[in-house]
Amino acid sequence: RKQTENRPIEALRDLEKSTELNDNRAVYRSRLLLDEDQAAKSASQARIYSDLGFQQLALVEGWKSLDSDPTNYAAHRLLADSYSSLPRHEIARVSELLQAQLLQPVNASPLQPQLRESSLGIVEGAGPSDSSFNEFNPLFIRNQLRFQTNAIGSSNNTWGNDIILSGIQDQVSYSVSQFHYESDGIRENNDQEQSLYNGFLQLDFTPNASIQLEARSREIEFGDLQSRFDDSFTPDDRRKINTDTFRLGARFKPTMASNVLMSVIYEDEKDANSIKRTTPPFGAFVAPILSTVNDVINSDGLTIETQYLLKLNRFDVITGAGNFSQDRESDTTIASSSGGISLPFPFSATVTSNDEIKHNNAYIYSTWTTAPELKLTVGISYDDFDSNAVQRNKWNPKVGLVWNITPQATLRLAKFETLRRSLFGAQTIEPTQISGFNQFFDDFRATESTRTGIGLDYKFRNNLYTGIELTERDIKIPTGGSKLKQNESLHRAYLYWTASSEWVLRAEYQYDEFRADQTIEGLDRLRTQRLLLAMHYYHSNQLFTKLGITNVNQEVGIPETSSVTEQFWVADLSAGYLLSKRHGSVSLSIKNLFEQNFSYQDNNFRINEPRASLFQPERTVFVKFSLVF
Repeated sequence: RKQTENRPIEALRDLEKSTELNDNRAVYRSRLLLDEDQAAKSASQARIYSDLGFQQLALVEGWKSLDSDPTNYAAHRLLADSYSSLPRHEIARVSELLQAQLLQPVNASPLQPQLRESSLGIVEGAGPSDSSFNEFNPLFIRNQLRFQTNAIGSSNNTWGNDIILSGIQDQVSYSVSQFHYESDGIRENNDQEQSLYNGFLQLDFTPNASIQLEARSREIEFGDLQSRFDDSFTPDDRRKINTDTFRLGARFKPTMASNVLMSVIYEDEKDANSIKRTTPPFGAFVAPILSTVNDVINSDGLTIETQYLLKLNRFDVITGAGNFSQDRESDTTIASSSGGISLPFPFSATVTSNDEIKHNNAYIYSTWTTAPELKLTVGISYDDFDSNAVQRNKWNPKVGLVWNITPQATLRLAKFETLRRSLFGAQTIEPTQISGFNQFFDDFRATESTRTGIGLDYKFRNNLYTGIELTERDIKIPTGGSKLKQNESLHRAYLYWTASSEWVLRAEYQYDEFRADQTIEGLDRLRTQRLLLAMHYYHSNQLFTKLGITNVNQEVGIPETSSVTEQFWVADLSAGYLLSKRHGSVSLSIKNLFEQNFSYQDNNFRINEPRASLFQPERTVFVKFSLVF
């Protein structure tokens, strides 16, 4: 109640006290049920952290919740929402969302259609709604029909909306929804337009058995969304993607301590990319050559996954297997023309290639509570990948440790190997994290990686929270018969303070360094440091304001030349009002308040599908509203 009344700090303090007293119920409840209580409270606490902007703490509580009870759907949903603010965590985000859907009971809180899709390409916070933080849930579920809409309007002819109609009737929940977003962007050929449509049905036969059906359709067209350190762009690079996805899911709970999940996903996609290039003349009598390269990839395939979860007092086991198969047909057409007389133009040629991709996997994870303060996770997975260009067979060992040194201090350690899975919609039901460290990044298909991490989180008694996380990733990307080696360092630190029942102060630091043994799009090294200082104010009359100032220091390594560096400050401001009786909210947000101009290299060169840059070198004003009834 306090959370929905714009009193998140008071809500947090109440919930922390409840969590502290959790074991007092041991006389009345079993250890298993107490773990479920702890998981539910951790998930709720993490949701409040998210409302306060304490993203790292939200992640920590979400991981704690899953360690206590891996079948807690609220914890999976929380992690999905929290991952949306982290770079290159799209696979983890939509996979946690899928697991939350499979484990959830019928409910009155449908997902916005855009949450199910990865690679939306929208500037953070610039969509019509922010994850599920704008959802206003009723205290009790009953048979009902609900309507929810979110909308945004902004400069650069930017606007978007989502509309959701959902309902519950006894053991059945359903929803139909649509999402639309379009923008002219900040420069030539930076525009995009996309539409999503979704239909969802869930039937709970009993409290222990349910089935889900879902259909999704996506249409997106965009130009060059990438931000580069030299401010260059391709004026004629266009891409259009049409995707239809159908999903069948099922959950069965044979005993109080076990669950069986199944996910079947079919996808049909057409990906068309058009690039125009002008070649300089070869001589005085030959005009420049204009070439257009059209790549059209038609693909369809099926993913089948099953999983068994066992939760006992001292340990849990998660084991599963999956099969991925896809047929891809690629047509590449090169058309050239010239005004010269020395070459036989125009010229056109089409090359067709076919590829069948198969990926089988299996895994087993187990988390042991070796002592009240220690949780040890061990696991292993196996991947068998086969395509025309790449074949890989790999065992991936995994180990992680969570040590609650004191009630205020938690230490996390992990080391594990992964092979980038072949996935439709980037979704899988395999666990995405080991002791709070993400396994699945938005790498290229069949990429091998080893990640090592250590994290420490500490809570002081005066409502002050702090922590640090250090991780390294060694990466091998298959390129023909060889492997391209890369290395990533991702370090984070935070300091959060609930100064009063109305004021919140926070500071976050992130260090992200990328190194490669060969040049990628003109660079072989990228180091980005970000320091965020933010202040939030929550008033009892439903008003809230947020001010954040971010310092970005970036160094781009260019082979055989000196490095390029850039440093700039960006200020973001937002203010809003919560409508009464949980009916929604309205807000005004300004990004890059003082219109700082800068050059910035984003991460698009490291991923498959481009996304909008995190920072935009111009002022942007957003007006949003959410309405639920």
